[in-house]
Amino acid sequence: MNVNGTAVKKFNNAIDVALEISTESINPETGNKLQLGETFVVYTKEEETIEWTYHRVGT
Repeated sequence: MNVNGTAVKKFNNAIDVALEISTESINPETGNKLQLGETFVVYTKEEETIEWTYHRVGT
């Protein structure tokens, strides 16, 4: 994330994040389309590398 051209890597306090997920997204645990209320694992990828970082399970 960039704010005014500066990369932001950490926050002083917890933040809430909302994102859109395609209705065609597949739950890798069930092989079926994601359903409302199911959990999914949240990762982020660094733009400069191929490294993925685990964050938590989301709903």
